[in-house]
Amino acid sequence: LWAVNSSGIVTTQGETYIIASYTQGQPSLEAGQSIVRQACATVVASLS
Repeated sequence: LWAVNSSGIVTTQGETYIIASYTQGQPSLEAGQSIVRQACATVVASLS
């Protein structure tokens, strides 16, 4: 099983945010990456 993490800096509307995401127990690297991307996209969309 896979554990995937990612972190990054997002600047929107003059504000800067640090976003970190972690998932574990995924059946593949690609599945973990997909979940992390979706979660981060949801967070960034809510900041705009």
